[in-house]
Amino acid sequence: MDNQLMRALQQLLQEGKVPSVALLKGRVGKQVSMHELISAVQQAKTAPEKILAADTAPAPAASTAAKNSNAETSNSAEVLAELKAIRNELAWIRAHIEKQNESASDS
Repeated sequence: MDNQLMRALQQLLQEGKVPSVALLKGRVGKQVSMHELISAVQQAKTAPEKILAADTAPAPAASTAAKNSNAETSNSAEVLAELKAIRNELAWIRAHIEKQNESASDS
């Protein structure tokens, strides 16, 4: 995948946005085939962690790296907290559906 596409996908994911062909095309700013755009979006949706982990630029200076590390840690903690909340909500929904199904079976 083109480095420019990869960087654009990483930016979208880091901003918490769901990658789409339109968003990606707007970020890339050059002629990219529709096939490449669709393929890149599919990869980002199926394996966002691989997109985020991909190295697309030279290593930043030490001070910048430390700042980025702190920001990433903060973002990671926020993402984990959101995931936990989503998991809890999903568990509640599943339990509620099971309870409804049991009530329907008892009738």
